[in-house]
Amino acid sequence: MNTVTVRVTAADGTVVDYLRDVNVPGLSSNKALASLTVDGVAVSAGDSVAKPYGTASVVVVADPADDLASAAVVGASGLVTGSNSVVVTVTAEDGSKATYAFTVVVAKSSNAGVSSITVDGVDRTAVDSAVQVTGKV
Repeated sequence: MNTVTVRVTAADGTVVDYLRDVNVPGLSSNKALASLTVDGVAVSAGDSVAKPYGTASVVVVADPADDLASAAVVGASGLVTGSNSVVVTVTAEDGSKATYAFTVVVAKSSNAGVSSITVDGVDRTAVDSAVQVTGKV
């Protein structure tokens, strides 16, 4: 609590002081998230989100519970096949921070085709490629 003195001087030179108590609240330390979504789907810290093969990035929207807090997202792009960690850091008005992490799992390719077969440095991919069988008699 602070006391502020307001001095008023009238046109005739009369001076009157008024004392007022002023309460200035401290900066907010609220670093909670109101919501967290990945590609429009709600997720929570610790969750695992499955994505199809070839997914390179996701859209992460992190909404802090306090309008005076900010959120930063790291790891939502440059995704590779397998597990990818995404970290959201919320910074409160007072500068304190909290992190929220989840995993984006990009599926492996379902392509089981063979693009080439090489034996002793010779490409044997073509259907009409001669197969040579050798052995001792």
